[in-house]
Amino acid sequence: MKKLILILSSLLIVASAYSFSFSNLAKKVADTASTIAENDTTKALSAKQENALAKYKQSKEEFLKGFSIIADALGATDLKKQADDALAKVEAQTVKTLDVETVTQVADEVIAKAKADTTASDVAKSASDVVKAKYEEAMSYFKKAIEGEVETAKVVADVATQARDAMKNAETSGEKIKIASTLKPSMELAKTIPDDISKSKEAVLAILQKIKANGATLSSDLLDSLKK
Repeated sequence: MKKLILILSSLLIVASAYSFSFSNLAKKVADTASTIAENDTTKALSAKQENALAKYKQSKEEFLKGFSIIADALGATDLKKQADDALAKVEAQTVKTLDVETVTQVADEVIAKAKADTTASDVAKSASDVVKAKYEEAMSYFKKAIEGEVETAKVVADVATQARDAMKNAETSGEKIKIASTLKPSMELAKTIPDDISKSKEAVLAILQKIKANGATLSSDLLDSLKK
């Protein structure tokens, strides 16, 4: 994970090298970028970025489904509603226009609610077999969510490396602007996903602590994912 963070930082360096264009001439840059045709390099990077965004969106959906299921099992109605509402917002977005900031924010709000909720501790003490089965179902979603975020980080790191090289080899400032504009979502992901993965793991561990001593069988695969 540390290696991924270092690679992701390279994409931020690429962005900062052209920060003047983005901070002071944002509209002009956007207008300019829209008139520049994509070359093969930009198209390839754009396709990889779309793959990363698709993985990120799916991982957040899995994460929120897990929280909805476990909130239902624990009788935490407010948490379930918040998880369901957040899930609807994420599912309503498309990969091509994915708002990374909004997706991250609604998931973070569910995490904060889950950590603050006290219902889980009370209900878990008398968990029935049905409830325990829901624990397991939720854990499977959490496992897929965490693995999906780690895979997203790998793709974004790959995009970062290639974007850095593409910037170096670009022959015109227009090409550089096009690359930077096209990869803006990846820049947002590069800034957020390392911390995002940590927060997701912390949230799952917080839930595990509430149910571990109350009859739930914890998946070794999930525990392995949390250690990575």
